[in-house]
Amino acid sequence: MDQAQILKKALDKAIKNGWEFMGYKNWDEYLVASHFEGQAKDQITTVALWWTKKVHHMEKIRWETIVYRHDFAKAFWGNEKHTYFNTKTIYDWQYHLQQMVLEENPLKYLEKFL
Repeated sequence: MDQAQILKKALDKAIKNGWEFMGYKNWDEYLVASHFEGQAKDQITTVALWWTKKVHHMEKIRWETIVYRHDFAKAFWGNEKHTYFNTKTIYDWQYHLQQMVLEENPLKYLEKFL
């Protein structure tokens, strides 16, 4: 899957699990797309576009802004507590956020849980 597909599936999973984007309940639709800002591959930005028909408002948000949010992570990975490495008890979402930050490609880390 490409970045846009991974992000779309991750958002679908989080929304299905009760996530509300930035606390908004009234977003009608969203679209995930890759925006090519230049020729170099590292300049490709995957964004989510959210809009509502009632207010005629749209937000363009970089994927990093979404996937590193605590509320997104709670909905995506869950809020159960586990003891990792027999030393520390933390929530699943906290553990996976820590692991995702260390990854070279964080969206590929998300893809493992889709």
